Amino acid sequence: MIFRVQYRRTSGGLYQIRGAVLRSGGTTYTGWYTITNAAHAIEIVWQSASTASFGLYIDGSLKQTLSGLNTNAYRLDSVRLGPSAGLASGMSGTEYYDAFVSSRNSYIGP
Repeated sequence: MIFRVQYRRTSGGLYQIRGAVLRSGGTTYTGWYTITNAAHAIEIVWQSASTASFGLYIDGSLKQTLSGLNTNAYRLDSVRLGPSAGLASGMSGTEYYDAFVSSRNSYIGP
């Protein structure tokens, strides 16, 4: 895992997402951001460099940038959409992906 978007539903019924990025020395996370139970455009801006940044966008709005990350040892070869492993007992539902776009050099936006 080089980066990921994590999803949770809190005990209070809120839907939340956050970003995670692998860097030299471990993984760094953004804060949790509440979303509605509706369609959303989620964008990750990631780079591989000795002093890199990682950005999380929700519906075209920058929520958080993590900077000063050493991600130089990592390269992106493939992308997997959907749950990665270890779903909690009793967890169910459907994820829909209307589109997936990857760009080497530019921010895509909604």
